[in-house]
Amino acid sequence: MVQLESDSNWLKRGRQRSAVAQVLRRPMTPSEIWRSARAIAPRIQLRDVWFILRQMEQRKLVTCFNPKELNGKIYHWSAASSPSSPAVNWHRYAHVVRGKNRRMVLLALVQRDRQSASQIRRAVNERHPVSLNSVIRALKDLCSFRLVAVVGEGKKRGQKVYRLTADGRRISELLAHRTDSPQSLLNPTVSFSP
Repeated sequence: MVQLESDSNWLKRGRQRSAVAQVLRRPMTPSEIWRSARAIAPRIQLRDVWFILRQMEQRKLVTCFNPKELNGKIYHWSAASSPSSPAVNWHRYAHVVRGKNRRMVLLALVQRDRQSASQIRRAVNERHPVSLNSVIRALKDLCSFRLVAVVGEGKKRGQKVYRLTADGRRISELLAHRTDSPQSLLNPTVSFSP
């Protein structure tokens, strides 16, 4: 009980620490935490977030789900969930979160399954301008991680049709809870529970 109170006081003591604690509502990368925390502490830098996360890890407040990754480490509260959860492969999740095109392509496949690359590009282009080559590259990456599978050929000769795999669906469900808006992360009614 004393440790919990001291951790609580430690988090409240610094503006940057409290900002990181407030925005960490779901599994996030340090860059996502930094973008969201800037709404609360405008002078916070990415290196400050890294330092705070290391301190929080030493106090066993947060857990890194993929500590062996060099880029795209995923952090979340220790008591909220365990990294040994068989439902999500955090290495693949980090790979998708790091790339905007990969993320957009995966979310476009959630909206309508069994699409060709050009159909996916049209769906993604409504929110994020992207070339067909970028979509094809993202699809190849997602196929190599077994998040997307080729299920057949389209109307045109040599055109591949793609669909989400079971792992891709699990990751897309986590991405559906994800938002880039810092204000929506600060809303106490919106929270993530894996």
